[in-house]
Amino acid sequence: MNRIGQFEVNHCRGAARRGLPAQMNMSAKVLAAAVYGAPSDPATDKQNGICPLLLPSVTNTSAPPPTTDQGTLCVNGRKPSPGSSLPVRAPVKIQVKLFTLPPLPNDWDKMLDAVQDSWESRLNGSPALKTLVCGSTTRVAMASNQHVFGWGCSSRLSKRGAIAKAVAGYGGWSALRVVLRRERAARESSGASFPYNEVHKFCAALASQSDSGS
Repeated sequence: MNRIGQFEVNHCRGAARRGLPAQMNMSAKVLAAAVYGAPSDPATDKQNGICPLLLPSVTNTSAPPPTTDQGTLCVNGRKPSPGSSLPVRAPVKIQVKLFTLPPLPNDWDKMLDAVQDSWESRLNGSPALKTLVCGSTTRVAMASNQHVFGWGCSSRLSKRGAIAKAVAGYGGWSALRVVLRRERAARESSGASFPYNEVHKFCAALASQSDSGS
């Protein structure tokens, strides 16, 4: 006979009054009295060492009225500090297109003429580019009005400004053209071309050498 079967037989024979079965029976009686209110025998409970279970009395109490102070509104779990203020936004800068230049001619000499005219004077109704360099009166006025160049204007001004800087280093446009024609002939003899972008790179290198030499 297994242990479970033996436990059932002993329980039926009265073994439930001793040992672990007795504790289980007493626990069941106390639980039944607590839940269902069934009266227990005080004499038997005292003999078995069981203390009466006192349940707290439950009174129907109404919820307290809500207080008027509900606290301050929290944003993201944090209360606003008394001295907090909205962040100050940076002023909006407006991109302006001050000039529109026509495409450079395919002819190499006419291309250099267009670069020179756009820098020194007016071309296609645009202002002379030398008046728009950093530190000029026009650029200072633009900065005070929060105006900045767009990408296209900035690129043209930067490239033609590098060529003009090389002009200043060689003493004028005519002197620079002599150097550029010599460089063009050397490249064409080796089968290479000398377009506007290469002219800009060459002049930027000349201006850099002039700065380092001075």
